[in-house]
Amino acid sequence: KILPSSFVITHQSNVMTIGSCFSDTIGNTLRDNKFPVCINPFGTVFNPVSIGRLMDYVINNELPDENSFIENDGLISNYHFHSSFSNLDYDLVKKNIAEALLSTRLFLQSSNYLFITLGTAWVYNRTDTIVVSNCHKMPANNFSKKLLSLEEISEALQTFITRILHFRKDLKIIFTLSPVRHIKDTLEGNMISKSLLRTAIHNLVVSNQELDYFPAYEIMIDDLRDYRFYEKDMLHPNDQAQQYLWQKFSDRYFDHNTLSILSEWRGIKKSLSHRPANINSSHYLTFLNQTLERLVTLNKKINVNQEIDKIKEDLRLLSPPA
Repeated sequence: KILPSSFVITHQSNVMTIGSCFSDTIGNTLRDNKFPVCINPFGTVFNPVSIGRLMDYVINNELPDENSFIENDGLISNYHFHSSFSNLDYDLVKKNIAEALLSTRLFLQSSNYLFITLGTAWVYNRTDTIVVSNCHKMPANNFSKKLLSLEEISEALQTFITRILHFRKDLKIIFTLSPVRHIKDTLEGNMISKSLLRTAIHNLVVSNQELDYFPAYEIMIDDLRDYRFYEKDMLHPNDQAQQYLWQKFSDRYFDHNTLSILSEWRGIKKSLSHRPANINSSHYLTFLNQTLERLVTLNKKINVNQEIDKIKEDLRLLSPPA
C-alpha cells in the first residue's frame, strides 16, 4: 500500500518528465490519459550530472559549446544530447537542439511538476574530464568510466534544484529511481550505483518540501519480485508491471476527482477501440452518436477535441447524402 502524497496532480497540471526510460513510460501514460505533458524532450538521459547540464541550458537560455559537437562517419552528434538529434547536416543538428531547448523552456515556465528518473551513477568522461550523456559510438579510448561519489551526486542534484526552483518558484519535483537493472555495469555495479542515487535522493527529499519520491524501484524489486513481471530480457518491466506501477502512481498523486475522470475516460477509450462487424449498420451509427455525447460531456473536464473530431468525421462519412 502506497501513501498519498501532499503533491496532487490534476488534468490542469503541466508535467515535464526527464531522465531514463521510466520517464518515457510515465510521460506516455500521462499523455494517453489526457494530462498536459512534455516527455523527455532531450531523449533518455541516465545520470544526474547530464540531467543537470541539460536543464542548465534551458534555464540559462544557452546552447551547448561547440566542442561538444562531434563527427563520426559523417554523422554529426552532440555529446550531451540523445542520438535522435544526430544528422548528416551540422546546421540542422544545431537547429533541432536550439528548438528543443526553447520549447522546453517555454513549457517549463508554466510547469507544475517535474518528474525526474535517475538511472545510473556510472558516467563516461571525455579525456577533458567532461561527463557526457551519450558516447555516440566514438572510440572507447576517448573516455574513462567513473562511478560518481555520493557527494558528487548530491552536489549535482542540489545545484540543479536550486537553479530550477529559482527559475520556476512554484515547481514541485518528483524523483524516482529507474526500475531497470543496468547489467552492463554488472549486477554488483548496478546495486552500488542505485544505492548511491537512492541515498542522495533521500537526503534531498527529507529536507525540502518542494521534493517528493515515488518508489518505482522498490515496487519493482520487492513488490513485483518475480520475473513474470519483466520483458524477455528480464531487465525491463513488462506491460503488466507498468500498469501496476501506474496504479501505484495514481494512488499517490491523484485526488478523487482526477481518479473519477480517469475512470470515465477509460470507459470511453475502450469504446473508441470498438471495431464493428458492419460499419453501415444503424446500431453502429447509434453507438457513434452516444459515444460523441459522452465525449462532449467529458470535454468540459479534459481535452478530447481530437476524439470528438474523429467521431464527427466518421459520422459524416456514414451519414447518407441529403
